[in-house]
Amino acid sequence: MAGYGWILQRIGGFTLKKNLNFILNFVFTISISAMFFCSGCFLQVTDEEKVEEEKEWNILIYMAADNNLESSAISDINEMESSGFDTSKMNIFVLVDRALGNDASNGDWSDTRLLKIVNDNSAAIASTRLNCNELTLSENTSVELDMANKEVLEGFIQFVMNNFPARYNAFIVWGHGCGWRYYSTDINSQTSLSLYDLGIGLKRGLAGYRPFDLIAFDTCFSLNLETIYELKNYGSIFAGTPGLEINDGWNYNFLGKALKSDCSPLMLGQIICDSFREEYGSYEYGSFALIDLSKVKEFCEGLNMYFSEISECICNREKQNSYRTFIKSDVIGYDALSYPCDHYFDIYDFVSKVKEIEEDIDNTNIENLFSEMFLYTVCSSSMCSQYPLGLYFTTYIADGVCDVSHPLSYTALSKVSGKCSLVNDLISYVPTTEGETSFLDCLFYKNFNL
Repeated sequence: MAGYGWILQRIGGFTLKKNLNFILNFVFTISISAMFFCSGCFLQVTDEEKVEEEKEWNILIYMAADNNLESSAISDINEMESSGFDTSKMNIFVLVDRALGNDASNGDWSDTRLLKIVNDNSAAIASTRLNCNELTLSENTSVELDMANKEVLEGFIQFVMNNFPARYNAFIVWGHGCGWRYYSTDINSQTSLSLYDLGIGLKRGLAGYRPFDLIAFDTCFSLNLETIYELKNYGSIFAGTPGLEINDGWNYNFLGKALKSDCSPLMLGQIICDSFREEYGSYEYGSFALIDLSKVKEFCEGLNMYFSEISECICNREKQNSYRTFIKSDVIGYDALSYPCDHYFDIYDFVSKVKEIEEDIDNTNIENLFSEMFLYTVCSSSMCSQYPLGLYFTTYIADGVCDVSHPLSYTALSKVSGKCSLVNDLISYVPTTEGETSFLDCLFYKNFNL
């Protein structure tokens, strides 16, 4: 009490009873004032500072159109706007970089913009242009970003995840695709986003958040073992095609079908697959599939053992040549339309047919792993594999003519930085610097004359 008395004496020398009443009234007044002050602060929050209401889905589309695909990008954004998607349940964000000289529509701008898609049926792009501090983008200024830079990918993901909560999140890679080598070509920077950097960008962008519920590729040559292995930790389901997209890619009207009712990641993936089949029904190699990314590691472990057994069967030059001819001629393959081009063979088709050559090899385990990893597949014809999945075999410099060697970036134990993860881990398949033990070693580098 002595302490309180000293304070009260300093403010006026009241009696003890009055002193206590003063203290209580003083504390009450301060508390009420603080409440009104804080209430005033909350009332003054601007619309931009409010937390976005959680949606059912966020769809993030990384649209690298600073190349000859610019017109397709404009067309696809218009398809998104006219799809009739449910804006109360779904956010669609498109980070789009345009090019110079390919398409003069919509103001012919050539910089990079972050769009939040709106419903619109006009020929002009009507979507909202967003400010994004993570990428130094403004709705009023022109900024040119390098879509082949993993930090741009990271910033895009972080912006959406930080500001727009959703029950499910999907990430779509849009643009040119070259399998294990690269995606997202940017003409302005004269570079492309390597598969290794794509993985790094996804990892950093998702820092602090759970993996994407769906990762899908609107590109050529995405459904290969190299790509799904690189991205296996950053998503639950993968969607893509192992070969060419011969038209303008996907028809984004599928977005209007996605949320007629509650839509799970598997359901959205199936809608994308079915839409692809409608677009590519006349293309004999048109196949699209959904992969359970949680099964990819186990699949690769089984494939490692499988190729180790196969490699032991290649014991002379005759077997070496017969296997090379077999893969090039009898197994379903995926190639570009010009040379040089990488050749991917279909793993399941190889496994199914090689048992005719090696009767002592048991395929049961690897076939079971296929069925466990594949969730849904659509095929346009009997020319497609039951489980379409490519694996890089060699590079053709002309029709059926192989390059003299594999790139060091696809060679185990080489000192090249930025190799995709599969090259380090599928050691029984990829070429090695020793050139003796792996499957590709036995087919291309082992000298059986010694």
